[in-house]
Amino acid sequence: MTDHANRTPNLLHLHQALRVGGRSALVLSLILAGVCCQAVAIEPCPIMEDVELLEGASLNELRTLENAISLAEQYNPGLRAAAAAVERQRGLAIQAGLYPNPDVVAGPNQLGNVESQYSVQVAQEFVTKGKLRLDRAAAREAISRADAAYVQRRFELLTTVRKHYYEALAAKRRVEIIEDLTEVAWRSVRAAQQREKGGEGTTTDTLLLTIEAEQNDVAELKAIAQYDARKNELVAVIGLPEIAISTLEGDLATPLPAFDYALSRQQVVNENAQVQASAAEVRRSRILLRRAVVEPFPNVTVEAGYQYFVGGPNNQALLVFGVPLPVWDRNQGNVRAARAEIAQAVDDLGQVQVELANALATAIGNYQAATQAVDHIKRLIQPKAQRVLNITQTAYEQGQLDFLRLLEAEKTLIEVNLSLVDANERRWTAAAEVAGLLQLEVFP
Repeated sequence: MTDHANRTPNLLHLHQALRVGGRSALVLSLILAGVCCQAVAIEPCPIMEDVELLEGASLNELRTLENAISLAEQYNPGLRAAAAAVERQRGLAIQAGLYPNPDVVAGPNQLGNVESQYSVQVAQEFVTKGKLRLDRAAAREAISRADAAYVQRRFELLTTVRKHYYEALAAKRRVEIIEDLTEVAWRSVRAAQQREKGGEGTTTDTLLLTIEAEQNDVAELKAIAQYDARKNELVAVIGLPEIAISTLEGDLATPLPAFDYALSRQQVVNENAQVQASAAEVRRSRILLRRAVVEPFPNVTVEAGYQYFVGGPNNQALLVFGVPLPVWDRNQGNVRAARAEIAQAVDDLGQVQVELANALATAIGNYQAATQAVDHIKRLIQPKAQRVLNITQTAYEQGQLDFLRLLEAEKTLIEVNLSLVDANERRWTAAAEVAGLLQLEVFP
């Protein structure tokens, strides 16, 4: 906060030339230089060392979600920037608590005659009304806000990594499904070729089944490309775009907890780091209002010194007191602004809570819908589709059904299995969103 009051004209200057011993005056000036200078223990600043990327390395150990999160916490530049922001606020807090330095002036007032004067003076500003204490308190709240912002940034990163990881895992599962069904399609082609050679099938049947198998080959290549893209997105989020991932481990069928909205909402609106950051800003704004109120109370500047007068008396002591008068500028504008900032900070806190509750409701709704879809597909649809394909495959090989029925059964199973993967992907990404809002360290 700008000290406008200290710019007020110095109207209460009292100057006393005390004729005392020169040694005593010099001692007085030296003592004043150290009066009220607060000793501040400055914590050593941790070195923010540059992270060297593992050029040309292969992170084959990046096979699990835990590995991905560990690397992201180490290499992600956004998280490291948030840590640097915390360190910056700690430095500003140190600076806010420092007492003003004394001023030392020395030199001759006149030279070369009997009126020559030689003096040394020390001036010290004395801060009043606990201004430095309030500055330090406001700085501590700024640190709390930066700490909460770091926590928020970390969980945003964890949420993003978790979502990308399970998106990549779903892409991997799609590749596996299409590979299995492509193998089934080529088995059907071989069966059609044998039936054609035996005079039981036609060339048209064989060609159509071959076309279907080749289309599955194309779908498999597309799925592999999408899997590679999801892995590249994952390493980019981690902060290591140069690194390749060989494979990923995990099971999309792993059960997840049932999130209760009422309990989760209570936790989010009270404990989420965004709420903590906004609450710290409310506290800081209130402290800054108190600081603005005491700003007009003037600080006192005391000057003490020793002067040697050639013409005599030789030894003189100098003592000056100075205070600015808050006649016109009483910091009234900044006080009004500080009150408005408190109101804004309180409303911002409420808005953050509203947005978090809304985001939680959306995430839990998506999670519940995806969970129900997964359960419905696994219990009711998938077993039937697999059974239809098995029956149709056997019947076709025995010549009881034509190839169109077989193709239809294969396509149905593909669609069902892929829809299960899609539902599981939505389930995991929604669960990651909920975990991020609840700021859960352990997931799943």
